Amino acid sequence: MMLSVNQSLKHLDIGETDLNIESLVYFTTVLRTTNKDLQSINLNRILGPPGHVLQTDAVAELLQQTLIVNKTLTELHLQKIGFDGHDMEILVEGLKKNSTLLSLDLSCNNIGDLGMEFIADFLGGKPPLATLRLSSNNIGDTGARTLSFKFPYSKIIYLDISKNRITETGVLDILNCLKKEHLVKGLLMRGNQIGEKAAKVIFRMLRSGVLNDKTLDIHVFCSKEKYQFSTTEAVDHIMPHYYCLCAGAECSYCRPSTVMEIRNK
Repeated sequence: MMLSVNQSLKHLDIGETDLNIESLVYFTTVLRTTNKDLQSINLNRILGPPGHVLQTDAVAELLQQTLIVNKTLTELHLQKIGFDGHDMEILVEGLKKNSTLLSLDLSCNNIGDLGMEFIADFLGGKPPLATLRLSSNNIGDTGARTLSFKFPYSKIIYLDISKNRITETGVLDILNCLKKEHLVKGLLMRGNQIGEKAAKVIFRMLRSGVLNDKTLDIHVFCSKEKYQFSTTEAVDHIMPHYYCLCAGAECSYCRPSTVMEIRNK
């Protein structure tokens, strides 16, 4: 009810608050009809009816209908819902008809290689999407290779594929497709199998400026002509600045982030 009349709220985080499918119906209805101002919404962990399993295809249908109509959302977080590959087929149909979304977070689902096929097909259409998070989604080498074929056509500058089951072969496929018109400014890869060949490629990409070590979640170094890596914490350029209470310009969260750069463009 508040969202239906509010004209000032831009960001709403109701993730992991026991939001259920019935609540989602109300939110998506408002986002399709009366609300014309909300830019970012977090819907992480949607629950099913009491005593019942969540029908994820129903969630995907609601979001598809919303994305087709809504013209204000630029950021959408959908973690821990249980989406699989077939749900991605439904959701992507809405994404293809949306012209405003810049950031999509699908972390901690189960989209797998099948879901990656639909996402890659969506990216091949050159959507405005600039940030894509696919962490912890059971994606393998097949999905990584599928993504690499379509990724050069996209405008993605922030990609998170960490904590999947991608081996060095898939990692190399991803790395080899990064040189494109819109250079990747942030890349999260830890939790996959990164060997010496991939570490060597990353080292060269860091030296050439294709990648930035401050927005990379692994640290690569060369010792006795052997390339090795260690994991590190990359600065999150998506969410923290929403919650920073600092009024000073020296705060790292208050500096222009990837998302702000996207919006300025």
